[in-house]
Amino acid sequence: GIGSGVVWRMKEKGYNSIGVKVSEGQIEFGDDPLGLEGLAQMKFKNLRAQIHWMYRMALNPKSPYAISIPNEEELKEEILATTYRINSEKVIQIEPKEKTKKLIGRSPDAFDSGTLANYGRIVNLSDFGLPSISGGITEDS
Repeated sequence: GIGSGVVWRMKEKGYNSIGVKVSEGQIEFGDDPLGLEGLAQMKFKNLRAQIHWMYRMALNPKSPYAISIPNEEELKEEILATTYRINSEKVIQIEPKEKTKKLIGRSPDAFDSGTLANYGRIVNLSDFGLPSISGGITEDS
């Protein structure tokens, strides 16, 4: 789904928000967004894989848009348990969430929320006809 329950709850609270359907295809960039070197040339199985890869790139301290993560054991466990593979067509695929759930005994919700927040921070959603991001929550322009 697109997180419609959260989207509608935020709208009830007066925030304009959007849902993200990670099963859809990747976003095609004309060039590398915000200097994330090589992202525009990479191929991903779906938007989920692209969002996870963008998070991976943001964890590089040399990135101009580097992030740091809280020192929380559960989050670290979720990040390390979520794996990827590159298939024979050189398409990046994140292993199914069910595999991560089985490995750690729960859904990787903290990691998922971090990847989505990072995605909103990096991608200028207005380029795609969507509202821009401010303070982690979408607002009307």
